[in-house]
Amino acid sequence: MGMLVEWASCLFHFRAGILPTLLLLIRPGGILPTLLLLIRPGGILPTLLLLIRPGGILPTLLLLIRPGGILPTLLLLIRPGGILPTLLLLIRPGGILPTLLLLIRPGGILPTLRRC
Repeated sequence: MGMLVEWASCLFHFRAGILPTLLLLIRPGGILPTLLLLIRPGGILPTLLLLIRPGGILPTLLLLIRPGGILPTLLLLIRPGGILPTLLLLIRPGGILPTLLLLIRPGGILPTLRRC
């Protein structure tokens, strides 16, 4: 009988018994449901894996912002003195390309000078 009481005491002890410990594991908000929130599909862990896996959100962002990445390359295109403003200087009215066309087109400045 003494052994049974001791065993029951271990099982049902208010703070450190086996049963209260199990209840800490399985009750709502307990350790097991929290772990399930972490590992279930759509949970925290799969979401983190979506962020950090190859081809995930974080590596994609790093491709955008790292030196030589998409964002710095775009900035090279659009910044003052960059490729796009330089191209606009070439093709805008009064730019280098229209001026060259005025020089070399039939009836332009260069053919007219050749006739003189």
